[in-house]
Parts: sequence; C-alpha cells; structure tokens
Amino acid sequence: MRSDTMIRPMHLVTVPRVTDAPTSRAWADLAQSERNALTAERVLGWSPPGSHRTIAYRATHGLGAPRFDTYWLAPTDGRLDMHAAPPPCTRSFDHAWKALEHVQATRPSLRLDTLTQLEGSAVRARLVDGESVWERTSKRPAEALCRALLAAVGVDVT
Repeated sequence: MRSDTMIRPMHLVTVPRVTDAPTSRAWADLAQSERNALTAERVLGWSPPGSHRTIAYRATHGLGAPRFDTYWLAPTDGRLDMHAAPPPCTRSFDHAWKALEHVQATRPSLRLDTLTQLEGSAVRARLVDGESVWERTSKRPAEALCRALLAAVGVDVT
C-alpha cells in the first residue's frame, strides 16, 4: 500500500493516502465518500488530508496546529484553498461538470460526446479525446461522468 510520509518534530508518522484503495475494487463497493475522494484527488488534483502538499501548506502559512491535517487542499487560480471534504462530484452534476472543465483546462481536446439515458434507470457518459473513447454507465448522470473522467485520467474502477 502506498502512503505519504509526514515528518513531525522528533518522530516520523506514516499516513495512508485517502485513495490508496486498490483501483480494482468495484465501484459499487466504494462508499460515497470514497468515490468523491477518488474523483477529487485523481481528477481535480486535490491533495487529501495528511499528504505532503497539505503538510507543506500548513508549514509555509504558519498553520502549525495538527487540526489542519484534516483539510483537503484544492488548487484554485494559482493558490490552494482549504476544504473540509471533497466536492460531491458523484452526486451533483454541477460538481461533475466542473471536474470535466478542470480536465479540459489541460486537455482541451477532451469533450463530453454524449450523455445517454439507457433503458431502465441507467445513464451512459461517453468522453472522446482524439481517437480515445471512454464510456461508463451508472444510475446517475454525475456518477457516470465521474467514472468516465476517472477512466480518462487513467483510473479505471469497474
């Protein structure tokens, strides 16, 4: 299991990364908070609590109290914003769309090709980037889009 190492005065503490869950786990086996955490870290580039980036941020901003290890850091317009939890990308289409826009900022050729209502209650999101195509299905449009985005950035949760 991969972990981040955090140095505190006089001792070394190893903190497991929030999204160290094997990516071979089924999407259905992930809790809602794990789905949002995975999307925030791998798609949006957020730093989970206890990561090197959160420790460095705390140190450079004079925030020595350990309570700041519980915050997520989000890169926003060249600065890092602190958040108590990752955004609910898999539940809110507004947040899922912002995640798509975030990826498109560095990969302008990536686009949402279709968001299709299938028979029953399933929805399929199809992302296209040149010759590459990622399609993922879920019961909610936001979740289908997040799963396709995760696949597009190299994280395939079945």
